[in-house]
Amino acid sequence: MKKLAFFILLSLVTLGVSAQSNLKWNVNAGIGMSNWYGDDTDGTDAKFAYKVGIGLEVPFANTNVWSFQTGLNFISKGVKGNGVTDAWDVVDVTINQLYLELPLNTASNFDLLFKGGPYLAYGVGGKTKIDGVSEKADTFGDDGLKRFDAGLGLGVAFEFGKIVVGVETGTSFTKVASGASAYNLSALATIGYKF
Repeated sequence: MKKLAFFILLSLVTLGVSAQSNLKWNVNAGIGMSNWYGDDTDGTDAKFAYKVGIGLEVPFANTNVWSFQTGLNFISKGVKGNGVTDAWDVVDVTINQLYLELPLNTASNFDLLFKGGPYLAYGVGGKTKIDGVSEKADTFGDDGLKRFDAGLGLGVAFEFGKIVVGVETGTSFTKVASGASAYNLSALATIGYKF
């Protein structure tokens, strides 16, 4: 958690206090699907995913086209499993992963808003439910998944005044667990409001 707070602070300091008059804040939310990809994902299916967050946009100097976008999102990821795989010796499982996520995007606005860049995320909660087992397990517990996630996010959106409607995807470059070739993948339809 301290590492994530440090990254947020660092990104805001990098933007510079002098740019405060150009800062544009927004709130956003999205729904969609998440899954895992990789060699050890046989028998997995997508599950419902969502996010809510606050965003910050800083236009690059003397342009209304290019900007830097960051913020803080609470996002769900995970997977449903319905078969035995090489890495996961279970039959029916639902894994819910909850993260605080920091996107670091460059955006361009040419009638459509295009954005892309890396993201950093830290697992803050989630439960894993195995069919036939009454007690849910902590997804990021002692024998659970890795908390740290990093990857690439891409998105496209339409702006209607202060309303922003779009789609975005996130592809992880870090394994969800040691010794397993499985990575997070998500796709969301989003809506936001600019202040």
